[in-house]
Amino acid sequence: MMTERLFSLARRYHSALQGRELQATAAMLAPYANIGPPLRALYQHWQQHAPEAGPAYWAARVWSLLIWQPVYVLLLAVHGCGHGLNLRGFYQYYHQGSVAGFSLQHPEQIPTAPTCETQLIHSAAQQLQAHYQWLLAQCQGVFNLRRKLATRLTADTLLSGLIRLPVVQPARKNSELERLASQWLDALGWEGESALISIPLENALPALALNRKSCCFEYCRADGTRCSTCPKQPLQLRIQRIKAEHSA
Repeated sequence: MMTERLFSLARRYHSALQGRELQATAAMLAPYANIGPPLRALYQHWQQHAPEAGPAYWAARVWSLLIWQPVYVLLLAVHGCGHGLNLRGFYQYYHQGSVAGFSLQHPEQIPTAPTCETQLIHSAAQQLQAHYQWLLAQCQGVFNLRRKLATRLTADTLLSGLIRLPVVQPARKNSELERLASQWLDALGWEGESALISIPLENALPALALNRKSCCFEYCRADGTRCSTCPKQPLQLRIQRIKAEHSA
C-alpha cells in the first residue's frame, strides 16, 4: 500500500517524520481550517523561551516548524513513491514548541495515476503553493510574517529536503538533485529564492549545500550562532565552514 511505503520512507528519511493513523486530538493542526489558537501557542512558546531573539526569529521559527513536514513528505511521495500527495488531508501534531508527526486523511484519495517525474513535480508544486498560501494567511492573522521571508524559508526547506534524498535513495547523483531543484523552483515560481551550491571536498565527491537567500535569525538567541549556510556571511566563509563540517 502506498501509504505504508510512504510512512516507512519518512521514518528512514528523518527520525521525527513519523506518519500514523489519524487521531482526533487537541494537539492537531488541521489543514484548511482555522488554526489560529495553536499558532498563537507556538508563537508564545518561542517568545517566552527566547525573548531576546525578537519577532523576526519567533516568526521564522514558527514558520519553519509548520512547513518542514508537508515539504519533506511531498518530496518523498513524488521522488520516493512516484505518486502525488493531497495536502488537503495532511494533518500535523504539535507539542509545546515543536511540530512533529503527521497523518493523512482518506489516504486512498492520494493521486496514484502513473506519470513522469516532471508532471508529478508540477502537480505537487500546485499542492504546495495552495498549502503555502493557506498557511501564510493563517500565520499572518496571528503574528507578523513577511511573505518574502516565508517564501525563501520554504524554498530553503525544499532544497534541503532534496539534498537529504540520498538518505533513502543512495543512487541519486548531485547532478540529478541540482536538476530537480531547478524544476521545483521553476514550477513554484520561486526561481532565485534559494539555490544549491556544489562544494569541492578533498578526497571525496563534491557536496551539495544550500546557497540561501534568507536568514532564520538563530544567531539572535542568547545561545545561538550563525549556521554554516547563513547568508549574512560572505560566500567564501560559508564555503570554508561547510568544508570544515564535511571533514570533521
